[in-house]
Amino acid sequence: VVGLRAPGTDRGVVQGRVVIDECDQRSAESALASLPGVTILDRDRRLPILLIKIEDLAALQRLRSMPQVDYIEPDRDYSIPAWRVYQSACRGAGFGGQRITVSPGDQFGSRANEHQIVQAWAQSNGSGVTIGLVDTGADPVQPQLHGEFDDGMSGGRTATYSSTRGRNYYDKCGHGTQMAGIMTAPRDGRNVVGVAWGANLFSVRAQDDPWADFFSVTETRLGIAHAATRTKLVVLGFGTPGAGYASIEDEIASWYYNADRLFVAPSGNFPNWCPPFECRVDVMFPARLSTVTAVTSTQCEDCIWGDEVDYHGHSGN
Repeated sequence: VVGLRAPGTDRGVVQGRVVIDECDQRSAESALASLPGVTILDRDRRLPILLIKIEDLAALQRLRSMPQVDYIEPDRDYSIPAWRVYQSACRGAGFGGQRITVSPGDQFGSRANEHQIVQAWAQSNGSGVTIGLVDTGADPVQPQLHGEFDDGMSGGRTATYSSTRGRNYYDKCGHGTQMAGIMTAPRDGRNVVGVAWGANLFSVRAQDDPWADFFSVTETRLGIAHAATRTKLVVLGFGTPGAGYASIEDEIASWYYNADRLFVAPSGNFPNWCPPFECRVDVMFPARLSTVTAVTSTQCEDCIWGDEVDYHGHSGN
């Protein structure tokens, strides 16, 4: 993934605004296409971003020396084999603490009390709002996300499932299914209940692992654009403790500054290789971006905290 800029400038996109004009962009594309060992595969319609194929190290070195290149990022597209599930962020998680029951018989984790979620329902249950979710998709046979989604007190709402580049929306990981349930599971007395049990859901499968370094940058960027086209509130269900990805940052900024979209992302959890209190992990990308509202749970031992966190569920806050 290559971002373009005009020679002599620092960036091609600044606060969501494209600052390289069409003439300079076409010139940069021509110069790049003329490099031996470089093939242009795709061109984004809105942002100065190209998807390219690099044949060898020499081509990469030539590319890096070009004044028209803003950044170069690897584009991955992994399918998760069964043996890797337990090394990824796809492993499931249950309730924290004890279970509590709310009418008409749905269950909640007891940490909901610390978040004061039930009290918040007096103000809003999400009715009239559509929540976009960019994650690993949804289970195609989970009844609470399909036939039972608009039952009981959650009647009259919709759930829509989509994906990038024509793939099916089926969740191979489980993370997207769990996130959809936490947010929007129906209040119908059958199972668990979501925080926003009155909201509509628009779910996009953009990757197969919420660990950002194991999925396609391009697919995730396209998933963000797809969700932002349909909803004003987009939850980004992925992250990385690394430096992040400029193309994803620019995609978010484009919608944030130009289309008044609200993006929300978790601050993250300590990865398997970094036990809590044994190494420092800052708030993860993309949650740490100024264009994204970072949230975390109560102050649990594996929750990542930092100055970038905007909302958390610690008692008294």
